[in-house]
Order: sequence, then C-alpha cells, then structure tokens
Amino acid sequence: MRRALALTVLMTLVLLGGCGDTGTTAVDPGEAGETVAEVPASGERELTQLTGYPHDAVPLYEVKVLETVYYSVRNDPQWVVVEGGLRNIYHSVYESAVPTEEVLAYYRGLCDSVDEDLSFGEQLYGRIGEYDIFLNTGFHNDRHTVYLTVDLPRDRVTESNPFFEDYPEGLVELPPSFTVFEEMYYETLVSDSGVMYARHFDVADLDDDGGADLSGDARLDHFVERYGSADGFEVDREYGTVRWRDGGYAVTVSFMADFDRGQLTIGRDFE
Repeated sequence: MRRALALTVLMTLVLLGGCGDTGTTAVDPGEAGETVAEVPASGERELTQLTGYPHDAVPLYEVKVLETVYYSVRNDPQWVVVEGGLRNIYHSVYESAVPTEEVLAYYRGLCDSVDEDLSFGEQLYGRIGEYDIFLNTGFHNDRHTVYLTVDLPRDRVTESNPFFEDYPEGLVELPPSFTVFEEMYYETLVSDSGVMYARHFDVADLDDDGGADLSGDARLDHFVERYGSADGFEVDREYGTVRWRDGGYAVTVSFMADFDRGQLTIGRDFE
C-alpha cells in the first residue's frame, strides 16, 4: 500500500508540474477545519472540495490555499491484493496556515485507529469513522504542504467516475491494448489547465506472446500517425511523451520508462 500511494503522489506531482507559487494573497483561513481557500491575487478563482466530500467526518484543517482537489476511481490489477480492488478516493492538496506538525497531530486526534507500522515521519495512515485516510505533509519552498486522501467505504464505491460527465469522448483514440485501471478528475490552481481528466492504463499483452502489444517507439507512433498534424504537436522519445492541442483541450500522453504503464491527460480551462 505504501508504494502504491507513493506512486500516486509522484504521478500527481508529474501531472501538475509541481506546486509552484500561485500568486495568492493571504486571507483569514476561518474556523479550524473549514474549507476556505485563499483568493488568487487576480481574483479569478478559488477552490472548494468536490461534491460529496465528507466534510463533517474529515474536515480540511487550517487551509491557507486549497491548490488541487481530485477524485479517482481506481482498480489497479497490480495492487489488488494490497488495495482490495475497486477504490473511490477524494484527494486534497493544500498549503496549511499552520506548521505541518500541528496538522499531523490534528488528524491523529481525529483517528479512531492508526496503522503505526506505516505512520512515521511526516505521514499518517488511519481510520476516521468509516473512512480510511492517508496524510502526507512537508515543508517545501517555504510552504507547509498537505496531501490528504479519503477513501469512500466499499459499499459506496462506483465503477465509473461521477465527475467524468463532460469527459470529451472520442477526442483521443487509445489502442485496444491500453487497458484503463484508474480515472481521475482534477480541479487545480497550479496548472495551465484548471480542469483535467486523467486515465492511467496498462499496456496489455492481448496476443499472449509474453510481452506488451506495443512497446518503445511503437507506443508513441500510434499518436504520431493520428495526431502528428495537430496544433502544437510535440513528441519526446527520450522521455516517452507526446503533447498537442485540440480546440480548447491540451492533451498529454506519457509512459513510465520502467513499467508497461502510461497516462492520458486532457486539460481545459475553468468554465
């Protein structure tokens, strides 16, 4: 579980391009646990958690800037034994108005149980009521940063992502051998695209020859052949990435060098 969540954190940072300066002006973070984001200096946007988030059970503590919220529907075949199969997860990334040590202490105090074997340093695994939580904190670039995940109970999970209602079906054609195991919907202040849809996939062995059906440059060539003339098309074979634009959408497909895995990301501006 620890490695699976670590990979999730890593993929989030890769997707968002890191959490740099958002150009915000401080405001009163409000009552402890209230979800209040700073208003960007431009006055354009502030975030709240997505619909259905269990605020009463797992409040966001001392938020200074709520930078990113996202919801994932995940059923990772490589981690089914550890993760238990299908999961629905709320994620929050925010800058805290107080030191992260205080944030850790607050959530530990809320927990009905804590997995002490996995909770050390700046991270916490625990259970609050019916919700499993994971907390990772740190002090980076003079900012107290918090990453919090909240799993929905098993009897409330769904196989499809409810925030994919406006996903642009047909915009990007994935090969049949790209089998999607996670869909994520993002709203964020720290990317050029305010709204993003992401799909994690395995490159499967459908012909049973002992290897992934597409490998190396062949994976990239699938997109070069179909979208190579698209606006702003770029291919980086060293890092296994292609990018282009289609109308108001920014598209990125990237592959993990050491795994037969990849990610499709489609971003757009806030409406």
